[in-house]
Amino acid sequence: MANQVQNQTQNTLSSSEYRNEAVMGFMKQTVKEKYGEGVDTDFLDQEANKIYTEFENSIFDHFKPMLSPDQQVELDKITNEQADQATLLAFLMQSIKNFELNIFQFLVDFRKKYQNTPGSSAIKD
Repeated sequence: MANQVQNQTQNTLSSSEYRNEAVMGFMKQTVKEKYGEGVDTDFLDQEANKIYTEFENSIFDHFKPMLSPDQQVELDKITNEQADQATLLAFLMQSIKNFELNIFQFLVDFRKKYQNTPGSSAIKD
């Protein structure tokens, strides 16, 4: 069982590197949509990193209500152990039905909130 979890985590790490790159690309495109294609490169990078961090910080709060009470306890345990993002993501992927569809919808909603927020960032629920 431990080897299975370790293998799943390693597989997630491999795929999450791609996903992280893809999500960062999504964040940069979101910034360009808000500020225009000619946005300063330094600002683009800073803003994309800022909203990417906001995305990471809000994703677990968004998905936690979709977990059973036992899964919520497990998520809290993983979080308290200060597990890396890949481990947390692997847990959510395993625990939430149609996770990929849900994450896609979360990204779309996140982009809408960002684009409707005056200034540079500050996505708030």
